[in-house]
Amino acid sequence: MKVRTMLRLISLGTNLYLISQDKELMEKIKAMAAAGKEKYDEIFHKDEAGEEDEEDLLSRLTEMASEMKEKMAHEMESVARKTYDKMKIAHADEVSALRAEIERLRVDLDALKSTAAG
Repeated sequence: MKVRTMLRLISLGTNLYLISQDKELMEKIKAMAAAGKEKYDEIFHKDEAGEEDEEDLLSRLTEMASEMKEKMAHEMESVARKTYDKMKIAHADEVSALRAEIERLRVDLDALKSTAAG
């Protein structure tokens, strides 16, 4: 083995040992694993005979997928708005409002011109 590969393996082994000795981290990992198992059981629950109803499973998965799609769209819009605000880029709503304001000002200007000319 090359020296660099050996050093990487030793470093990896040391890091894994240190992580395994961190009690708080291990408890968090166990809690997350338990929560994940509960969620899995909730999604893929079986009937009394141990058989999974295929239609029921597909309908639940379809429903969950549509919920996630809605959440994702909402989250992406929120992130886009925050990004626009940070970058000082006008959002489509702001552009529409500004266009309406410009049109209103043009009408007011035309009215002033006609009163000044007449």
